[in-house]
Amino acid sequence: MYIFASISKYKWKIKILRMKKLYSFLASALVAVGVNAAMPAKVAADKVSSVAQGDITNVTPLKVNMTKAEGMQVKKHTSVNPLIFKEKKGASKVNKVLSDGGMEWQTLGEADFYDALSVAPLSDWGVERPVYKVEIQESQAQPGYYRLVNIQKNNPLVGEDSNLSLFDPEGDSYMTFNTIDYPGVPLLSDSECEYNLLDPLNMEEKYVISQYIASEEHMGSAEDGVIIFPAGSLMIGMGIDPYEGLDIDENDNTIIKEGFEEKVFFTQEDLVIVLPGATYNPGDEPDPKLDYSFEMYQTDLCADNDNKIIVGFEGGADIKSYKYFVAGGKCAASEGNLQVVAENGDVVDAGIYSFNMNQPGWISFFVVGLNEAGERVAGEVRYYYAFGHNPEEWNSIGHVMFTDDTFGAVYGLKDEIAPVKVEALESKTKPGLYRLVNPYATHVLADKNPDAIVCVTDHNHYLDIDASDIEKVTISEVPVGIDVLGDHITALSIENGSLVDNKITFPARGLVVGIYGEQEYGNAYYANQNGRFAVELPCTLKVHALDAEGNPVDGAVVYAGETEGVTDANGDADVELFGVIGTKVYVTVSKDYMFWEGEADFTEGNTAYVNAELVEPDCTLTVRAFAGSEDEPVAVAEGDIYVNGQLMGKTDENGGAVITLEGVIGTTVSVAVMKDGLCGEYEADFTEGEQTWAMVMVTNPAHVITATITNKDNEPVEEAFVNAQNKSYITNDKGITTIILGEIAEDNIVMLSAYKGYGYGEAQVDLTGKTEAAVAIVLEEPACTLKVSVCDAEGEPVEGATVYVNGTEEITPENGTVAFTLEGVMGTKVAVSAYKDYMFWEGEADFTESQEAWIIAELKEPACTLTVKAINADYEPIAGAIVNVKGEEKETDETGTAVFTLEGVMGTKVAVSAYKDYMFWEGEADFTEGSEAWVFAELKNPDCTLSVKVVDGDYEPVADAIVIANGVEATTAENGSANLEVGDVLGTVITVKVTKDGYKDAEVEADFTETMEANIMVTLTKSTTVGLSLAIIDANKNIKVYDLQGRRVEHPSVGNIYIVDGKKVRILE
Repeated sequence: MYIFASISKYKWKIKILRMKKLYSFLASALVAVGVNAAMPAKVAADKVSSVAQGDITNVTPLKVNMTKAEGMQVKKHTSVNPLIFKEKKGASKVNKVLSDGGMEWQTLGEADFYDALSVAPLSDWGVERPVYKVEIQESQAQPGYYRLVNIQKNNPLVGEDSNLSLFDPEGDSYMTFNTIDYPGVPLLSDSECEYNLLDPLNMEEKYVISQYIASEEHMGSAEDGVIIFPAGSLMIGMGIDPYEGLDIDENDNTIIKEGFEEKVFFTQEDLVIVLPGATYNPGDEPDPKLDYSFEMYQTDLCADNDNKIIVGFEGGADIKSYKYFVAGGKCAASEGNLQVVAENGDVVDAGIYSFNMNQPGWISFFVVGLNEAGERVAGEVRYYYAFGHNPEEWNSIGHVMFTDDTFGAVYGLKDEIAPVKVEALESKTKPGLYRLVNPYATHVLADKNPDAIVCVTDHNHYLDIDASDIEKVTISEVPVGIDVLGDHITALSIENGSLVDNKITFPARGLVVGIYGEQEYGNAYYANQNGRFAVELPCTLKVHALDAEGNPVDGAVVYAGETEGVTDANGDADVELFGVIGTKVYVTVSKDYMFWEGEADFTEGNTAYVNAELVEPDCTLTVRAFAGSEDEPVAVAEGDIYVNGQLMGKTDENGGAVITLEGVIGTTVSVAVMKDGLCGEYEADFTEGEQTWAMVMVTNPAHVITATITNKDNEPVEEAFVNAQNKSYITNDKGITTIILGEIAEDNIVMLSAYKGYGYGEAQVDLTGKTEAAVAIVLEEPACTLKVSVCDAEGEPVEGATVYVNGTEEITPENGTVAFTLEGVMGTKVAVSAYKDYMFWEGEADFTESQEAWIIAELKEPACTLTVKAINADYEPIAGAIVNVKGEEKETDETGTAVFTLEGVMGTKVAVSAYKDYMFWEGEADFTEGSEAWVFAELKNPDCTLSVKVVDGDYEPVADAIVIANGVEATTAENGSANLEVGDVLGTVITVKVTKDGYKDAEVEADFTETMEANIMVTLTKSTTVGLSLAIIDANKNIKVYDLQGRRVEHPSVGNIYIVDGKKVRILE
């Protein structure tokens, strides 16, 4: 029994390897390790339920609305040198087949071996292809894997008198291949191939064998026990990997490099292996092949931000129809599944389609092709993933430091990847579930290999890491947004990671990447091969900056290590730090000349709090006072020292003093020293530092002015600035400052100005004939002017509007403009409102930069809010009711509530209606008294109306007939009609009874299952009245007589009609 299928049946499953760039590792390195096309069970993402096993027999297909993408073309991968990444993926493949065992090889017997390899370098000498017996084995662990053993034992070309010699006379020769990775096509395992022949040309190197597939003709076949590697599909390198001698010409054809003509050879004939019991007749003409070729296209592995995906497929001329089937999860393209699609799928034409994924997670999109007879001859599956990201379900945690070690090593790129900062979220409902946002939006390997690696950025990708159990951290399989040589890449964990010291890590080879491309689809490879994959969660430094008075400091700069932050208007800053868990971090906070320093403690957790009280440093002023001349200075002892108009102390015997000053950093201060009627002045500069000198020559006559600064309420103003002769002085808590001047103007007039905030005052002092004076200055704020122009939505002025400002009202004249003079508002913003009828406006007038402000107030009606509560007769909420207000419809929530925002309805009543099923309500919402309204809509089934037309056998109307329906009675008019309100019978069928003297009673049904109004016609048949003698009645006391209303009659009258035994009778004599 041969464990491979007919190529005619499975040919469609093999893709022509258009992109020669990939064959160097797909046909050799990857095939060599023997991984099936489906992801191995060990790392399969879907392990739960039968779907996880790939069975869709009992799966209900997902319904999708497919739209043909007219004019759209699926992007084909650009041609890249096929030798890029040669044989770099194989070493990492999951479940690698080892050459030293584990396959449970069992000998099948001897195969006929048509050896096209041995003679390939000898083709120019006419050496014929030999045919000889070779032992062949099959793996019991992986049936479909075969191994030729001791190939050269019977090779007639090997020997002392023959063309070829063994490279190692004591060595083995063997070759491994399989027919299951791509059913019907034999794939050689390069790494499990030792041909052990010596180079016949130079007699130095050995044969190195590799497979080459560049087109369909190279694919070969495995059918009925005969394995054929076609001519040109195998290569021999003399001591080198044959791919080293290949290149691509300008027409994208593979050629042998110059200088390698005696190093690299292709087989010139078919290499054929005939298994024991099979027959091979090379002269037989092959059966004509039907074109059942089939290919599916996939632009992306995941849906875009709108959950839309693109799928395309096409087939050969002999495929006559197609069916598709969409299943949740990832299901294999097994024989059973494809047959389910063939039997139960929906018919579709070949082409390119788009559709929206209606649920997050993976889906499997199957397509099969059917021939003329309706038989399945082709089929594949493509997987798609939708993230279904809902921002409302996640909280931002800022960023993480992400170190990648996934796909790079799989492709042989061993570069160590530096950490990058990536946006991160945490689940609101499952703390510890983190979502990295676009972690692969940029990648250093893509920068270094732009022709091969693409970061997909046209839609978002997320990597979910579940660290809710810090000892069992997992990653679910998702597309990461990386394409390598056309392969779409996914990532997932196969071993638990851990969260330690704020960092998530996984064991080496504890992650895998999935490969979804043209040449292989769903294969898995070990990732994190270097153990570098890491996600470091942020530590958060929370800073609250205050000044000395306890006010928040906006714009303070925070430094923590090399990381910087800035406080907001509340004095707060959150600073992300990495690599600091378990440590204390030095922190500084500063603004202007204010400063704080300290430590943030991360030894107990990943969040540290700092309350930073920013203070200005004290400044030191060193004063030296001298009299005399600069050439012969004399120290001034016991001199009074004034700084900014305040007495700060006296000089010592050396004329010196050291004074500590607060709150002067970044400024210059006025220094004066006075003694015995003489003074000296100096401007000390603290803009460059916290210490400075003041060298004062006390040589000028002293002029002393005592200035007292008050406000308009005669209260002293502390810390007011007083300017005299371009020098500044500051008042104390009594509003007083002392101005000491040496030189003054010739007219002895000193001009003073004082201010604080927006208060300002001036004075002049005449020092003619005196050296001391006192002056009082009152600070007053300037009055501010506000103009308010009121207009409507069209910009037209509104007359008669009321404008309210600072407790004052004005009514607008015809031009819509009013003016206000405001005191005490300079430097502030003042609330302003205007209204007329239901129109309103409110805002602010800004006097922070000017004494004048002009506002245009556009009056608008406020938006009104309507809340509708749908209830039943028991006042229970009704969810799902449809509420209609002014043409807008909303559905009530689980509390029965729907909320509307309405424009232009103030002062009116608005019609409201609500319904669900047959229940209905309508009424009004009243906005005449306010902008909010509540409505309780009690939904009831409507009363139904029944129209009855009563006629006789000749279709003539019957008047005065009694109609009874649902307990309601009516009498027909002259035209035989009667209308009845029959109540809440919607959705039912009721019985209608009609009676009239002289007619037989009639009963019919009225149908209200789909309408509130029913119309029926009732035909009455005249009754035959029986005559009954009064004598008979009197003689027979058992005869009971009733009137037409059903009442017992003891003495009936002759000539009248009564009911006897249920029949109408007329009483006779």
